Amino acid sequence: MPDQSNRTVLLVEDSAADREVVRRLLRQHKRAYTILEAHTGADALAVCESTHVDCVILDFYLSDMDGLQFLDALAAPTGQVPLPVAMVTARDDDATAAEVLARGAQDYLVKEALTSHALVRAVENTIEKFRILRELDEQRAAVELRNHKLEVLRDELQTKVEDLADATKAKDRF
Repeated sequence: MPDQSNRTVLLVEDSAADREVVRRLLRQHKRAYTILEAHTGADALAVCESTHVDCVILDFYLSDMDGLQFLDALAAPTGQVPLPVAMVTARDDDATAAEVLARGAQDYLVKEALTSHALVRAVENTIEKFRILRELDEQRAAVELRNHKLEVLRDELQTKVEDLADATKAKDRF
């Protein structure tokens, strides 16, 4: 059963008309969304640092930076984008979409194709995909740690086997 709790969405869009469209589309759905707004990338980065956000809906072209620069700045401290991001843009371009996804966004949406259902589905899928990717990263790290411990144990065992072989050879010489 889907979680029906309120979600906090940061809408990063420099166009007042486009912000209104996204607000209207989100409000048409039964799930409650708290919508925070930022008109520039710098403002959005400040909100991300100071406020819990479940998902960022990010316009590609902002007045102070583009979406790729925003993703890079958001990821700067750790190298990973720390929260779910859905890019929303008028630019219907596969190469740009691939680059946005490679830089850490979970979705790329074309504004002209947005409906209330599509936007809400994208927000929810973005949040879920981000959660799953983080769980996979945690599991991968745990497996790597276990593998490292096993390698250390294997090396210790190999050393003991070699020591025993050397002791057996020395005994056989007497």
